[in-house]
Amino acid sequence: MNRIMLFLCAVIIALNVNAKEFKVNVSKYEKVSSGSIIRFAGGVDDYVHIVSRNDGKGKEYSLKVYDANTLQIINEVELIGKGAPFAKGFIYTKTLFADNKVIVMFETFEKKSKTHRLYAQSFTLKGEKIGKAKLINSEPSISSKRTNKYKVWPSQDSTKFIVIKTPDNKKKADLDYLLRVYDGELKNISSAKVQLPYKNQDVRVLDYYVCNGGEVLLLVQVDKEDKEKRTDTKFFEALLVEPDGGAMSKYKIELPGKKIEDVGIRLNETDGVAVCAGFYADIHTSAKRTKGINGVYYMLIDLETKAITKAESKSLPNDIIAQLNSDKKLSNSEKKRGVSNSFSLRDIHKLENGNYYIVAEQRRDYIVTHTSQNGGTTTTHHYERGNLFTTVVSNEGEILQFTDIPKKQHTVNDGGFALSFGTLKTGNDLVYLYNEHKRNLTKDIRNAKDLSTLKKLKGAILVGSELKSDGTYTKTPILNNKDNKLTVMPEFMRSLGEDSGQVVVPFQKTKPRGYLGLFYSTKMGVMKISLN
Repeated sequence: MNRIMLFLCAVIIALNVNAKEFKVNVSKYEKVSSGSIIRFAGGVDDYVHIVSRNDGKGKEYSLKVYDANTLQIINEVELIGKGAPFAKGFIYTKTLFADNKVIVMFETFEKKSKTHRLYAQSFTLKGEKIGKAKLINSEPSISSKRTNKYKVWPSQDSTKFIVIKTPDNKKKADLDYLLRVYDGELKNISSAKVQLPYKNQDVRVLDYYVCNGGEVLLLVQVDKEDKEKRTDTKFFEALLVEPDGGAMSKYKIELPGKKIEDVGIRLNETDGVAVCAGFYADIHTSAKRTKGINGVYYMLIDLETKAITKAESKSLPNDIIAQLNSDKKLSNSEKKRGVSNSFSLRDIHKLENGNYYIVAEQRRDYIVTHTSQNGGTTTTHHYERGNLFTTVVSNEGEILQFTDIPKKQHTVNDGGFALSFGTLKTGNDLVYLYNEHKRNLTKDIRNAKDLSTLKKLKGAILVGSELKSDGTYTKTPILNNKDNKLTVMPEFMRSLGEDSGQVVVPFQKTKPRGYLGLFYSTKMGVMKISLN
């Protein structure tokens, strides 16, 4: 099956009236070893690029290049091994696009010199190797087990990328952070070692960006210990560092009488701002801090003036709290408790109408260990992905509306590889794509209580839930996993260009083999989903 064209009618059930139509192109399958995973999926111009680990031990990696129109493989390059850019034992770091090149990075710990090294290999968009792998950075390190991985991220204009090396010591605030910016030719254009302004406190870098002008934006979490009160507190700050270690602007993310529960930050170079948003919990003087989420906050940082230009917060309405708690009749104390703090901010989008869309998802991973009577131990890894919750904020900073899309996914011992969601965006259209239980397409769904839990991926339906301007949504079936004998991996979904209305997403095809079907053969491929 080299190519499948699937045209699906948008009006399939009553829920889908006036919903979008989708077109799906599917590549042919490529056989891979057990334990293979997709590490990167993306596309530029007429090409789709996939970097995958092709075994369960991380000893085999490859770069596959597809024609974006036909989804035929036009090149495949081995990344690790004899004759490949990187030697065995190297660890995958990042793949990015810069100056119309594909740049793949791996890192390694050099035992003899006790250094932690980052290497980069450039390719043309067709997958042709450009020169040899280049040493990007080398830092002294105690051991491979005690060194932190390099953090790498491209600028929005794809002309440069940032490399960050965080200190290996736990008390990172007292040590130097290495910030280096490179262009598409792998030339270092700015470099700085900075100390973060948090003496004797534990610091985590949660997110990081390089601006088109070369400034570095960091989102940090600081854990502060109060020995007298025997309590630990945490707070969040955004830091904007000038190129070459210049001035540092600091922005504390706080709300009086409230505790920040979750935070995310994104760059919007078009408007010259950094967008910061997340959730908060109310703090009551007469009682302990509530354990749930009570509201949403939002702020804008002007990248030129370095000032906070807009800041807004809004408590969740009672009807939203009730809906997120499965429409229970809530007492006043339950309303104060808010909703589960398992919601995690996943993305921030700006559409043509000028509004920002702050997207969060319920996420919970946990481990259950069972010991039998004869002393045997069984460990099960659980992966749960729940509702999608969207907050719409106007360009003037006013929080306009909340939309909850009920979703319930739960698998075990698979890393949750086919759970969560991807986003398809164009103009004023925002569509969430995810695997859904087939029964949830034929019954009235008001909240998570009404849902059938998706546990078996084999029978899942890939759906697109389109968010409407009035806060409602429509859900459209796109692809039946069972009929097409494949499993789509939405969390690896990537756009084929900003606002293109096209995304690429990898899929996996697994079938039993051998006596009694105790073994499995695995194949992978990629599909393109387009809005008609």
